[in-house]
Amino acid sequence: DPAEAAADRVADSVMDGLRHKTFDNASPVRPVPGAVRRQRDPRTIRRVFGKVKKVAKSLFGKAKPVEDTKTGDDYMDNKTHEERMQHNRRFRGSGPGENPDYSNPALFGAEPDEWKVTLAVAQEDTSWMRNVKDLKKTALRELVRSPRELLGDMGAAEQKLAQKTLLSRGDLDGKTEGEIQQLVEKFSGGIHDVGHTWVRLSTYVGGQLKELYTYGMWPQKLYSPGEYAEEHGGYAGPITVGPGEVRHPDIKHEGDPTKAYKHYPVKQKDFGKALDMAIERYNSPPPYVLTGYNCTAFAREIVKAAGGSYPGKGLLPGMAYTPGNLYWAIMKEWAKGKKNVATQDSEEESKAMTKLANRAETFEEAGVDNVEGEYKTTTFQLPPPGQNRTKVKLHKGAEMRYGAYPGSLDEKITLDDDEDYIIIDDQKFIAAYDAVPIEMGAQILFIDADDFYDAAKPPKKLSQREAFLAKGLSYWGTFRPPKDSDKAMGAWTQQQIEKMTLIDIKDPNQTKDWVAVSNRGDIYWVRRDHFAIFTDPTSVKFEDEQKSDTGEGDGGVPDTRGDAKRAKQRAAVIKLLSQFDGMGSMMVANTLAVNGVTQDGVKVTQSLIAALLKEDDTLGPELCKLLGCTPEDLRLDFA
Repeated sequence: DPAEAAADRVADSVMDGLRHKTFDNASPVRPVPGAVRRQRDPRTIRRVFGKVKKVAKSLFGKAKPVEDTKTGDDYMDNKTHEERMQHNRRFRGSGPGENPDYSNPALFGAEPDEWKVTLAVAQEDTSWMRNVKDLKKTALRELVRSPRELLGDMGAAEQKLAQKTLLSRGDLDGKTEGEIQQLVEKFSGGIHDVGHTWVRLSTYVGGQLKELYTYGMWPQKLYSPGEYAEEHGGYAGPITVGPGEVRHPDIKHEGDPTKAYKHYPVKQKDFGKALDMAIERYNSPPPYVLTGYNCTAFAREIVKAAGGSYPGKGLLPGMAYTPGNLYWAIMKEWAKGKKNVATQDSEEESKAMTKLANRAETFEEAGVDNVEGEYKTTTFQLPPPGQNRTKVKLHKGAEMRYGAYPGSLDEKITLDDDEDYIIIDDQKFIAAYDAVPIEMGAQILFIDADDFYDAAKPPKKLSQREAFLAKGLSYWGTFRPPKDSDKAMGAWTQQQIEKMTLIDIKDPNQTKDWVAVSNRGDIYWVRRDHFAIFTDPTSVKFEDEQKSDTGEGDGGVPDTRGDAKRAKQRAAVIKLLSQFDGMGSMMVANTLAVNGVTQDGVKVTQSLIAALLKEDDTLGPELCKLLGCTPEDLRLDFA
């Protein structure tokens, strides 16, 4: 930096004069104390200058990227920065930065003729401006009186300044010690409840809202789906930097009761500049500084990119822009009746924000399921939440391998009887791990997929011939052919019958229905037609052999690993897209093309919908009705 180099040369020259020379018309210098000499050392000056420059960059949004928030969860902390950002966007249900948050399907294809950038601000404490002004006066007064005490312990100084501010206003008169403490804590808390500032970018056709984008700067909060399933971070110091994130959509404060809007009608090229800036910040957010590059500084930057002028001032010259200052600056314009300022949305904007809020809620819920499912699958080898449960009967005699984890199926069991099991019906998980998750009370166990599907097959039903042969050939030991009332002595198996010898009996009256056989010299009677079935398979055709093969399988649970369950997927698609309520096929396709949304255990993506549309001619008209689009739009957007 040339300026920094010049400053170093000047400092070196001055310090050289202090050490070795006297200046014109000056008395000889006395030895300089060591502490003072170190302060005047050019190296000290350079270090101080470097720190000041670093702080200045932080305050003005030019700081170098800082390390992401640490969650203490290896699953999150081992990810790259880009993976963490993508994780967080999925968790919040966010899509690509260039996607509008709302799109009017009735105006699809129409060219906008009006563009607008809007500063939106929510103020949580209506007394904030008065409190800040009074606190600022107290702080400046105390800084002059005892700077060391004020700057030594910032936490204690804040409480002391709050109490002195309230005391100067007479708010503590007649209060007990406990009441004073409560008032001080409330005052301090209110100072930190600064509210939030965000931006909207809108396009219009003939006065009708066509597309709406929303963006807002926040201190980064990383969601870890670990043991406590909580967000980490979300804060930064007054001048120290912390990781930041830009949320899109940013509608968390749209429902706040105390809001103000300042609209900037702009030209198309200026609108494009502001949108490009917002997208750039969304993709690469600067570090967050409470009194520097915060939510308000971000919104101010977007407005200025569009050529607009920022209405408020900072708490300090050129910095420390806050929602509180901005809110009251806009409210002053509103009180004077100026144009393009408002405290609430128009009717059309209100309807759009309602649809946007419903969509965002759906996407956020799906996003939580998505990242939690990935976490549990990756970390614990568990199926993601929200999957269907199905009761399946496993049959007697089945041998199965099972275990507490899909990769450790080291236990074996043989079923003594038919038993019903509850499985977690997640075909993607089953295909990935070759294991079927089952619920055993509060515990989840895993059965080898091949063993499971074999056990789920019902015992093979015997044909009429097989059932007949299984009973064996009944025989009688009477002297003459037996009567119907005679009881059989027993039954021979197929192998035993092969050793029998027929005995030729000439009397046709006796041998019409019966035939005599010799078994090791003993004579027995058997039914002639039954004997023929055992010895000549072509002699008799059973009833089930006369029916044509139906082609039906052997029952049980179909092994569909890797196959799509189209009926379930179709229902999930319809349920998810019903949340979009006429928002058009293009925005839905673009959003689902990036992340996809899990609905009822099915990850709905652009490619899934495209595949379903090819296979099911009835799905297209139903989706067109839901999204408010034409069949041609649907075909193009999901091609």
